[in-house]
Amino acid sequence: ARETKTSVAICLGILVVVGAVCVHLLATSNAVEREPLLGETAAPAAVVLLFRLAAALVKTRVLCLVVADPVPFEVRYTVVGRPDIPMVHRNFYHSGRFTTFTLWCNSVAALYFWCSAGVSAGDLLLGGAPARLRSVAGVLWEITFPMAFLVNLVVTFVLIPMVKKQGALEKLAIMLRWRPLVLH
Repeated sequence: ARETKTSVAICLGILVVVGAVCVHLLATSNAVEREPLLGETAAPAAVVLLFRLAAALVKTRVLCLVVADPVPFEVRYTVVGRPDIPMVHRNFYHSGRFTTFTLWCNSVAALYFWCSAGVSAGDLLLGGAPARLRSVAGVLWEITFPMAFLVNLVVTFVLIPMVKKQGALEKLAIMLRWRPLVLH
């Protein structure tokens, strides 16, 4: 419980500081000259860099907490409509949690935010990021966005309603804690 409160406080602190800096920079600086998307003005490069760094730090922190968690991730799997197939029960610890699609998606997302922060830093400090880093960030985004969208849709429209329908309120309360919400 203490670790959870500390983690939430750290993540919220990062977000508040980055948010305040971003608002300040947006209010006091001119936009970096770039091609505007859909006729809109691009955000200042420093704001984009701060956002990407904050997202990378939060994603990395959450992944570290998941891997370090001593409480096992319990899976009880049954095949619906097939009572002849016995239920499978497994506990996953530490790196074993990477058997889930959600952790793979979040790992790719963390890598994307680190790479895109590198692109922003290159643009801001060096006058341009290396083309390969820019390409890697682009490919990671093309993987991350649809995977994150899929995970969010499945959790929101399948898993949460299913758990709610089963009346498993304790399980629902666990699913709605801060760490599972950040992961989904």
